[in-house]
Amino acid sequence: MMTAREIALALGGDVVSVKRVAAPGPGHSPTDRSLSVLITGSDFIVHSFAGDDWRVCKEYVRSRLGLLPFDQRRRS
Repeated sequence: MMTAREIALALGGDVVSVKRVAAPGPGHSPTDRSLSVLITGSDFIVHSFAGDDWRVCKEYVRSRLGLLPFDQRRRS
């Protein structure tokens, strides 16, 4: 898994801690920090403080990090 710094850079966000990034949610302005990404070993958990659907946020983060969409990853 990528580091918090690498994820923050890919999302245009900020490192909050060693395992957490605050970044703009999908469709939000570059100054927004409503999306939280928590690094958990080889994966991550997303939370939108703006009420965005977590599935949309998870796929948004995956795409910005250059990862396969979740449904394609499961079939591989």
